[in-house]
Amino acid sequence: MSSTVVWGFLSMKTKRIIMWIISIAIIILVGLSRIYLGVHWVGDVITGWLFGGNILIFVLMFEERICDFTNKHNVLYIYLGLAVLGLIVMILTEIFFKSQYNFGTSGGQMIGLGLGLALEHKFVNFEINPKQGEKWKLILRIFIGIIFLLIVYLGLYLIIDSSVFWMNAFHYIITLLVGIVVWPYIFKKIGF
Repeated sequence: MSSTVVWGFLSMKTKRIIMWIISIAIIILVGLSRIYLGVHWVGDVITGWLFGGNILIFVLMFEERICDFTNKHNVLYIYLGLAVLGLIVMILTEIFFKSQYNFGTSGGQMIGLGLGLALEHKFVNFEINPKQGEKWKLILRIFIGIIFLLIVYLGLYLIIDSSVFWMNAFHYIITLLVGIVVWPYIFKKIGF
């Protein structure tokens, strides 16, 4: 679902055929990898693709209104509200639903995203647009950032028991904080 939303959104915004090909390949491969690893059934993956497609359509339909709303309000409060919403979702699902699904992932992602965006907005303000003739830097920053993020994400598996509800959330919070705040801060400090 996440890959459908993210890569679908990127391909819709860039409007380039190569981005469409890459996006579709990644979306399909992520879904197939979930089946191969035994984490999800075929129906789960298809449902994720459909649900992700619906979220993508919703975002694209209301993108202008969402941008208008964020421009009228302090974006810092919106980010912090997302983090609080993630915490509330985690607490409510743990109290009322006690399901086999570990909602720590979803809650941790919302908290990490909200806190990360708030901290980045307040303290880092990383500029993503490359200077004229320096698109190679942008590509290199993305590649290094993805490698760095994967190392953190996989490294946390060695020290955090992700089967525990709150630890799973903590895993995603730390990973997203590193991806949204730490590596942009490092790149900004070294002038890269």
